[in-house]
Amino acid sequence: KHKLADATVKSAKLKPGRHGDGAGLFLQVEEEGGSRSWLFMWKRDSRRSVIGLGGYPDTSLALAREKAEACRNALAKGEDPRLALRKEQAEPTFGEAVGAFLD
Repeated sequence: KHKLADATVKSAKLKPGRHGDGAGLFLQVEEEGGSRSWLFMWKRDSRRSVIGLGGYPDTSLALAREKAEACRNALAKGEDPRLALRKEQAEPTFGEAVGAFLD
């Protein structure tokens, strides 16, 4: 099912462009500097849409796959994946922030 491996993603030999992992998840490698970021692409009503899932290595392959799965689940429910990811990345409440700080 998945086409990319951790070793492939880490490799400095990846050519610039989009490298598909399957089911809408892509690793974008920039020509200038070789920076990498994760994209999720989907098509609805003959219109293609793209959302960024985060830069590599801050967003690992495993985390990118989790985020892509959340996007696919949102699409299956008829929702916009962009909104699903925003909910997932919601700002913590003041109490949660204080608790995290104290920990």
